[in-house]
Amino acid sequence: MTANPLRESPMIAISMGDPSGIGPEVTLKALANPAFARRALVIGDAARLAQEARRLSLPLPPQIESVGALPSELPFGQISATAGHASFAYVERAIALALGGQVRGVVTAPISKGPLWQETPASLWQICENPADRYSGNAASPASCPRTPSSLA
Repeated sequence: MTANPLRESPMIAISMGDPSGIGPEVTLKALANPAFARRALVIGDAARLAQEARRLSLPLPPQIESVGALPSELPFGQISATAGHASFAYVERAIALALGGQVRGVVTAPISKGPLWQETPASLWQICENPADRYSGNAASPASCPRTPSSLA
């Protein structure tokens, strides 16, 4: 009998959301319950989560996969393209893990789409695409996205 990798892997991937916004706090508070935390894999920036965990006196989740490295001077509470692109990279990685069968689902903490729209409008549409289409080469066009640029500003 072949081992099922999903039984040994976390049940869900949680992207930590906008690293300059409320995303790290929401993630840490959601995972404060150890029973839930051990069944989740956080996708984000481990150093940023550790910084926020110290500020909030909360434990770090046991399973964190860092994607990229944020500048240590990136401020909290300010919208930035750096944070926007990082949050998108976290979502992308979580989706890839789910489509690869390494996790059973994806949850994301709040993200800020504004910086993505301002810098590279095409990347914003990637957020609202069907993830399966994105990874199979059948990406949706901006016209098929249910939101307009003005509603996301």
